[in-house]
Amino acid sequence: RVACGNGILFSGGHWDFSLRCTSVADGRPLQCLRAHSDVVTCVALSEDGSTLVSGSRDTTSMVWSVGRQALADKPRLVLYGHDDEVTCAAVSSAADSVVSGSADGSLIVYALRSGQYMRSIDHPRCHSVDLLALDAQGRIVFFSLRDNALHRCTINQQRRAPLLASVGANERLNALALAASGEMLLC
Repeated sequence: RVACGNGILFSGGHWDFSLRCTSVADGRPLQCLRAHSDVVTCVALSEDGSTLVSGSRDTTSMVWSVGRQALADKPRLVLYGHDDEVTCAAVSSAADSVVSGSADGSLIVYALRSGQYMRSIDHPRCHSVDLLALDAQGRIVFFSLRDNALHRCTINQQRRAPLLASVGANERLNALALAASGEMLLC
């Protein structure tokens, strides 16, 4: 529920459904924005630091422009499509993509610039998608606590087509990140 960039800590999970911005240098609150209608469950910052995505129990994701001091007062885009809470999100300016994962067992890929729905990708067993990572080439890795497995696909994955790879993680993961080259997965 946190992301950090440009000297700002972005956080969700607050009782008042807010998305908060805090100065990393001195801990001073910079902004408290209320756009979601339920708790913010995840935040993700683009690799260039220009865009933040927030996901919520209200089933939406919101795309925010990041300035030097904080976020724009209103989201640039509101993304719809999940039937249950958004549990994780990732964004890549280079891939022009936002990916959201949900307790409904799906990932949804949107175009970052326009917010256009591109496609849905289903977890192979329809389990909740709890963590996901996206690199600049559009490669996605996602994880579910229900099967403790890592799954790999791309933003071009066709719905119901076999995923590129699936492997057991053999443990509970708390975070996922792809190296900029996309050749290394950090858990």
